[in-house]
Amino acid sequence: MKLVSLMSNGIDSPVASYIMSRAGADVILLHMDNRPFTDDRSIENVKALAERLREATSKDIPLYSAPHGENQKAISEGCDSNYQCVMCKIVMQRTAVELAKRLGASGVIMGDSLGQVASQTLRNIRAESLGLDLPIVRPLIGMDKTEIVDLAREIGTFDISIRPTDGCLALPQRVVVDADPEKSRGFMQSIDVLALAKRTAEAAVLLRMQDYWRIHPIKYIRYGRLPMAYGSNNTGMAIVLVGLMLIGSLAFFLVAQTWTSLNPDPAEDPHEYTVTGTIGGEVCTGTAKSEYKHESLNVYTYQFVYEVSSSSQTVKDDFGLICDRDYTPISDLYTYVGTDEIDGTPVTVWKWSEHDKDYRVWLADKCKVMEFLVQGEGLDIVGGILEEDSRFCRHHCTSSPTDF
Repeated sequence: MKLVSLMSNGIDSPVASYIMSRAGADVILLHMDNRPFTDDRSIENVKALAERLREATSKDIPLYSAPHGENQKAISEGCDSNYQCVMCKIVMQRTAVELAKRLGASGVIMGDSLGQVASQTLRNIRAESLGLDLPIVRPLIGMDKTEIVDLAREIGTFDISIRPTDGCLALPQRVVVDADPEKSRGFMQSIDVLALAKRTAEAAVLLRMQDYWRIHPIKYIRYGRLPMAYGSNNTGMAIVLVGLMLIGSLAFFLVAQTWTSLNPDPAEDPHEYTVTGTIGGEVCTGTAKSEYKHESLNVYTYQFVYEVSSSSQTVKDDFGLICDRDYTPISDLYTYVGTDEIDGTPVTVWKWSEHDKDYRVWLADKCKVMEFLVQGEGLDIVGGILEEDSRFCRHHCTSSPTDF
């Protein structure tokens, strides 16, 4: 069971995410970035909460962020001011549903607790749930604030959730507590909620691409925090522990490097590619390289850098690919398309979208990318691996990468 959890920097949503993860769900966090109607501290707190949830659940939980500021502006311009919060939740829920569909999730998690605040009433929840085609899971619905706070303290999210921020500057002076479903439906049509949600989901960014993996334990040690755990005057003990962790980490690194040099992994081999396609309708050619990045012992992480030129312009960019230790792209990030064959080599095909571009890779054994496709922003290119026994890829023989 895979669920998308709407994740704020408050107390409730991290607890709701934890409960569903503990119940066996594969949780994907989605933060609706409210800037400019809040400050940068909000997103930083959410990142810290996501890290804490990974620790508490012992799971690698992905965190997406989607831009919500323009949605808030559209709501304030097209709806009654007292419906701002209701319409905000409607847009957020539909964005989560759209992202869930993209990621193959079967529902959405909300941190609602009935009657906890004036806006969380049955009438409002009913109005906010109009036309949803995926279920909304509300694990906190019958809990009171004390129970939620106690659980937040237990899992270590409470102190992060109460860090100061500017809050939501789009909050009206008065919020509706008995929202009329038909009135909500009218506002949904007037601001085209579905279009807003789809556009926002498409713009969602995976924040954990660079900090997805389990953070090194040393990063969590802050000078002064360990003395609090062992006694306010035990600073010396904290320094000793930090030193021991540094020595242990260095020894582990040296052993791992020695083992790697004696037992090279073919999945870590770099590869070169020849690239053809079009830029803005003009024929282009170029090259690409793949490089293994040593970011985690649990995954294979690769960076692909390509550079193509037409008669009038040159484009240089990169993209990443992350596979687990079974040499399979991580399902939270990539969509399985099917199987294929390239020059007698069996491959699996995977696709994903990121930063307004669509990507597809043809993956052989040991995370070896035989071919890749990049489309978007006037770019339409395909890259084929260069090997001693094969200097071209089958798709380069087509008139355009879009032919496949």
